[in-house]
Amino acid sequence: MPARTVVFSGIRKHDGRSFRDLLPGEMTQMAGRAGRRGLDATGTVIIVSAADEIPDVSSPSYPATNSRLQH
Repeated sequence: MPARTVVFSGIRKHDGRSFRDLLPGEMTQMAGRAGRRGLDATGTVIIVSAADEIPDVSSPSYPATNSRLQH
């Protein structure tokens, strides 16, 4: 369901067996819900995460992608 703002309370999830980091595609899919078509000019994504949950984005599992997101 679309929303003006999407808030991530963490970047880990339970996959039925154990906890793991969200995959880049999972983050993109959920963050893509921010902004309601025809109602909002932009959407907002907020990530509230503990410092020990921040992944090493230089690793190959997090490839660089082009994005229109603004910092």
